[in-house]
Amino acid sequence: LVMAWGARNDDFVPRLVERLVSNDPKLTSITIMSFRKVSDDEFAKLAAALGRNTTLIEFGASGHRLSESTLAAFAQALRTNRTLKQLAIGSEHMGDEGLAVLATGLADAALDHLDLELKGLGLEGARSLGRVLATNRALKSLKAGRNKFDDECVAELARGLAEGATALRALDLSGNGFGSHGAASLVPFLQRPTCMLQRLILCDTALSGPGSVALLRALASVHTLEELMLASCGMGDAGAEALGHVLEHNRTLRNINLNECGISPAGAAALARGLAAASILELGELHLRGNPLGNAGAEAIAAALARHARGTVGHLDVTMCDLTGQVLTAFAQPTTLKSLSLFGNALHVGLPAGPALQAAARSSIVSLDLGGGGLDHQHGPTILSILDDTTLFPLLTSVCVGGNTLTSQAWADLCEGRTRTAVAWKF
Repeated sequence: LVMAWGARNDDFVPRLVERLVSNDPKLTSITIMSFRKVSDDEFAKLAAALGRNTTLIEFGASGHRLSESTLAAFAQALRTNRTLKQLAIGSEHMGDEGLAVLATGLADAALDHLDLELKGLGLEGARSLGRVLATNRALKSLKAGRNKFDDECVAELARGLAEGATALRALDLSGNGFGSHGAASLVPFLQRPTCMLQRLILCDTALSGPGSVALLRALASVHTLEELMLASCGMGDAGAEALGHVLEHNRTLRNINLNECGISPAGAAALARGLAAASILELGELHLRGNPLGNAGAEAIAAALARHARGTVGHLDVTMCDLTGQVLTAFAQPTTLKSLSLFGNALHVGLPAGPALQAAARSSIVSLDLGGGGLDHQHGPTILSILDDTTLFPLLTSVCVGGNTLTSQAWADLCEGRTRTAVAWKF
């Protein structure tokens, strides 16, 4: 492993070239940070050495501006090198013309992972990449986020995915400006019986409208999908309802990120119906931060989780979701939820007393975040009485109360002499 940091070293590249040409078995990964000064000519020499190498697995040099002649050298290396598996080169100046040059070596490359994030790609770049996806059978992971891909661009990519024999397992198109029509164009790829996608990242896009709903519903048939990242995609309640359908039928999803997606109580209720109807529920993480769920939405999700007494839910994040302390009652009921984040909600409002929680006893929560909840010294005893009651949170080992007006010393004073309370003051 070689990572190049800091100031220029005149013999750094020649030594790397020598090690590549000699197939040094210890040299399996090269990462050249964007701020490390390496000339275009030196990158061309590294590319030429890669063409003869059989030991390097990963080459990363994102953020470096490369000429078309140097990109051509990398394309030539990809045509002959069958052991390099991960490639990340170029900068936002690559553009469509640069990718067209590099793509001549990508069509039959042995790469597993290709990183083209923030490369200034537009329509012609999407067409070049679509042709690569239609012919390359080795590529398993593609990062193409933060480019200039609109609906037409995504349609070009989707055509290659749908028509080719791709083995793609991970697709990242986050930070692009496409919306409903672009989303709809991906549906034929997702509905292919041979689709083996495991990870889909569409954060910071514009997934509203019928095409986006169609895309989300199509995920129900992708029986390999494990991770779905949709933060800030604008899907709203219609998307939440479609995703509820996915959760009802898909048995492989493990991690879902729906942060800041504009999901209201109604959308949360639709999502909860899908969770409740799922035949198997084995979620590692469900992130809903920054959605205006309100107590009604959060309580619906808590009730859905309670229906799966034998399922698995690792972590639920409802940070800053317009909740009050009353939701503690909902989450104190028996579920398999292990970790709950309530950070940034108005927990000081309607904070229930211990007796009010007795009907919903024996929560499985191990880690609880009550930070930033507006709690002060008046609420400290109430919280401790809840936490001290072993019938409510018998498995609790970690509680965060940082970010409240209750000081760490005041909390320490309240905890003094208590044997069961396991509370951490952290920010």
